[in-house]
Amino acid sequence: MQKNAQDENFNVQDASSENRVRLVLLPGLAADERMYVGVREALEKAPLDISCELVTPRLLVPNAGENMEAYAHRTAQALNVQEDDIIGGCSFGSMVASAIATQFAVRALVLLSGALDSSALGRSARFLNRFAPFIPFPLLQRVLASDWFLRSIFGEANPQDINLGRAMLLDTPEQAIRRGGLLAATCEQLNPLSVPVHALHGADDRVICPPKADHCKLVPHAGHGMVVSHPHEVAEFLLQTTQRIVESEN
Repeated sequence: MQKNAQDENFNVQDASSENRVRLVLLPGLAADERMYVGVREALEKAPLDISCELVTPRLLVPNAGENMEAYAHRTAQALNVQEDDIIGGCSFGSMVASAIATQFAVRALVLLSGALDSSALGRSARFLNRFAPFIPFPLLQRVLASDWFLRSIFGEANPQDINLGRAMLLDTPEQAIRRGGLLAATCEQLNPLSVPVHALHGADDRVICPPKADHCKLVPHAGHGMVVSHPHEVAEFLLQTTQRIVESEN
């Protein structure tokens, strides 16, 4: 995993080691740890009775011909995923996390604007991801970085959110976008999940349909860029979910 991945405690309040939780959140495709900055800042200001280590790594670049299961397995090994971890992610990152949770023992799965596999993708998103490998990259990059495309992703967003989305996209390697998009469009959940699934989804998300999870909450007026545009709601959800998971085990 890349060196500039973020990894630190967002809150410590005399918590016992038994209540220590590592929360791993993977970013969306053409994004990185910067998308979680607002969430991290909100978490650091919130009271919490457990010690929680928030890990927000960058995505690995998929290998040529690698399927989602192999990619997720390689990601989990790079992160040294343990059975006490809560694994999750946003958008494409949530699909990777879901594939990890079917292969490794983890504490729970968290989906943020996410899905278990590509069946939840909207038609336009599935079409774009499937055919992105065949579009000249300069053209593809211009389309993805355009105002109208980013606003269709973020929904309710301010100019700073749009600029952040553009900056992350322009910093993403070509093969990460091409191969990652193909994985997002073609991955299937081949094995059943045996862990609790907790989801937070934008009510106005037009990229991914809300997942069919027992614990799924919708955020009003939030689009697919919910993690960036609504960091306080995401932070509150993560706090409540983490506490619920720990309390259910005690």
